[in-house]
Amino acid sequence: MDEGLNSAAYTGSAHQYIYEPLDLKRNEIRVLQLLEPSKVGELINCTLSKVSLDLNHDYDALSYTWGDQAKDVHLSHSILLDGNVFPITRNLERALQTLLWGNKSKSLWVDAISINQIDISERNEQVQKMKFVYKCAKSVLSWLGEEYENSREAFESVQVILKVGVKRFVHNDPEEWTIHTTISDEIVRKTLAIINLFSREYWWRSWIIQEVTFARRLTFYCGPDSISWEDLSNATRALCEDGNWLDYAFNATNIAHLMHKLGESGPRWIERSGYSIKDQDTAGKAGEGHNSSETNESYVELGKLLIFHRKKRATDPRDKIYSLLSFISKAKQNLLPVDYGMDAQTVYLQVATFIVTVERSLAVLTENKQRQEVAEKEAGFHLPSWVPYWASERESDNPRIDSSSYCSVSGLTTVDACIKDETILCVKGIHLGTVTETSLLFPDFGDEKPPFAPAFDALYGWWLLFVSARKPLLIGPDGFLNFIYLGVLKYGHSQKSGPVRNFVAEVETSVPYYLRIVLSIYMPDDERFTPLIGKQVEPVDSTLAQKAEHEIWSIAPQAKKRKAFMLGAKNIGLGPQDVRKGDEVVALFGCKVPVVLRKRVDGEGWINIGDAYVDGFADGEAIKELQESTRVAEVFEIH
Repeated sequence: MDEGLNSAAYTGSAHQYIYEPLDLKRNEIRVLQLLEPSKVGELINCTLSKVSLDLNHDYDALSYTWGDQAKDVHLSHSILLDGNVFPITRNLERALQTLLWGNKSKSLWVDAISINQIDISERNEQVQKMKFVYKCAKSVLSWLGEEYENSREAFESVQVILKVGVKRFVHNDPEEWTIHTTISDEIVRKTLAIINLFSREYWWRSWIIQEVTFARRLTFYCGPDSISWEDLSNATRALCEDGNWLDYAFNATNIAHLMHKLGESGPRWIERSGYSIKDQDTAGKAGEGHNSSETNESYVELGKLLIFHRKKRATDPRDKIYSLLSFISKAKQNLLPVDYGMDAQTVYLQVATFIVTVERSLAVLTENKQRQEVAEKEAGFHLPSWVPYWASERESDNPRIDSSSYCSVSGLTTVDACIKDETILCVKGIHLGTVTETSLLFPDFGDEKPPFAPAFDALYGWWLLFVSARKPLLIGPDGFLNFIYLGVLKYGHSQKSGPVRNFVAEVETSVPYYLRIVLSIYMPDDERFTPLIGKQVEPVDSTLAQKAEHEIWSIAPQAKKRKAFMLGAKNIGLGPQDVRKGDEVVALFGCKVPVVLRKRVDGEGWINIGDAYVDGFADGEAIKELQESTRVAEVFEIH
């Protein structure tokens, strides 16, 4: 399904087509078929027919984006539909030309055409059964768009990777690789082609998750070229498995800052779903259709899915929710029926209330909120501050602390919360302290090649704040790196062996080495770090310097767009980008990480600012103090 559909787009000429009502008792959908082949330059000539999902699975389903590479979403092109001119976008026209042209036997389900978009009742009913539309289809045809940005070379390179592996694709003899080995321009070009393919708008669509998950058979098309899901997925896994080596190998190239997209974009996005693609693919291939029993299927919480897929996009903001409902149980779906008659704010408030009261989760509070968003909440605009605006792209790139740490500030407590007057979240917790000082904001430059100096200045400022209250330790369970890594290193030190312990050993060896290099460049006369990491002796050329900057820049992704702060006189924390002096930090029962709150201007209640990490309150310490009667619990009313 396309994410850009809304009834407002279907005005004017679209009304000339009269849809025949669907028979709900027969569980009907409409499929598109080609009539007499059109001549070149003529409109594609099609007809719509009704089929029952209970009886007919002889159709394919289209997965695509409404706009093209230029993000053109205008209904500037048309097809002939049962003799009527039916407006569609350029991208959909290109998809139909490629997938339907000359094939009268193919039946294709296309949301923009198969669903009467201006009939809200039908739209609600059809969207609710979307899971079964894709699950019953013979195959799902995923249209990535036309051929551009060397997409054909990307497809060819993926096949090479499947045959010879990632390292041999990059270099004929990986065993002879050193930091000074040069990547050829040809390999840089081919790798960039894969990155561009994985960065297409298609992969960001919120609807793609269920379209791919429930497909029996899945093929991706890019212009005239195609590749199976299995091949694309296996190549992506290979790229991810060799991700560290690739970062190292491409460090001196002009695409070094884009290499992360190989593991964070494209097919990898789909596999981040909390719903098992493998399990669902098996269920789809069983061919049980919409009558299949759901008793053996596992489900995930909607709140977790919204976190996993926070970066997904939908032109209609309600679809950020509706595209994920198929992954929760039927009983819970009944509490959140699809209703395009409600506006987005009402839907989001309903969903946030559901997450708090039914799923018993406070994860709606633990986002790193943008400054503009906080300002709007303080002014009383839009949604309550505890309700995420899931469609906001401003907040989608902000890493979450609860997804990156072993923090459990609330111990084994459970959520104690209720909703007052439909919009006020009343939640029980413990006051940890008041923010007394903040440091520089750690920058984030998105896909641009980042300058290192601002990141270094922020980290150095955080270090000065750290040593103002602690011993000047860099490594170890109480060191600065443990703070940057949100307590992960302390947890690793408690393990005798295993992957976390190995990770700690690697970090505490490599980071001081690279830190020593960047200090020799940016602060050669500073002696405060010398007792901790030693003095740089060997010469530093441009390749080594660039490698060191890249490593230090990327040591802690969750630090981006955050500030360090002091809580009282001795506790240091890492907070949201808008944390300021005077804010309060609280531990809410059942919430994994601390939350920063700010008193409302009128003094009545609180505004949610976002998530935090506080060194010294990562393992239920505040709850223990409550049990010892040195702290008291209170109810916070969050507006």
